Amino acid sequence: MKNYDVILCPAGGKPAEPINFGDDPLRRNPGRGYTGLYNSTGWPAAVVRGGSSPEGLPIGIQVVGRPWCEDIVLAVCRHLEEKTGGWQRPSL
Repeated sequence: MKNYDVILCPAGGKPAEPINFGDDPLRRNPGRGYTGLYNSTGWPAAVVRGGSSPEGLPIGIQVVGRPWCEDIVLAVCRHLEEKTGGWQRPSL
């Protein structure tokens, strides 16, 4: 990380699941998220919406920074949200 300000990576191995996805214990798929690695290091990280799957489900971009550089992580997140459209209200 000494040559980089942030790491950009997916938040998970696939798009978000529908809200009622977790209701069926047989369909749960633990371990597909990539946020745990950085959560356990204490490095600042955040996830922003980077797009949508063909089904309209959000796809997250994870931004990870060096220790004590939360301001850079948040600035990159803001920039990404401005470029990708950020949070969008789901159609109900």
